[in-house]
Amino acid sequence: MVDLTPITFIIILEHLLMAAVITFFLHSGYRELKEHRNNKLNRVMADANDLKKINDNLGHQKGDELITQIASCLKQVIKNDGNCYRTGGDEFIICVKGKTRQEIETYVTCIRKELRRMNDRKDIPVSAAIGYAWTSEKEKNLDRLMQEADDAMYEDKKKMKKNR
Repeated sequence: MVDLTPITFIIILEHLLMAAVITFFLHSGYRELKEHRNNKLNRVMADANDLKKINDNLGHQKGDELITQIASCLKQVIKNDGNCYRTGGDEFIICVKGKTRQEIETYVTCIRKELRRMNDRKDIPVSAAIGYAWTSEKEKNLDRLMQEADDAMYEDKKKMKKNR
């Protein structure tokens, strides 16, 4: 029999929860593809910056605050126009239905502004790399769309690190 310490149990539960969230997200994404073949489809991805550094230097409670602040920012900007999912320790995916590329770019701009505004009021640095992908192709490839958004997000992260 395996001896589960409280922390081991919490880690197992967290991994199961993240797997459930990712599974739900993938199912809803593919359902969205089937239901909206002729509509525009997009994905916006955000990745918190410096979570490990904050956890190591300020403690995990401050790291949790960072994640909460970013999630709050994303939901505040997106409102009822879409859904936000936390898919990993510090990664988020945002799905907004039926918007133009320009409207998605406006969301991204608003998220960046709100993160900067939050950063001015917090004792922890609040920032995130953001990338997006958009398509209006009749035959959509969700995997390709996700990869494009992920690539754009990591490109943004590189630029942010370079400009420090």
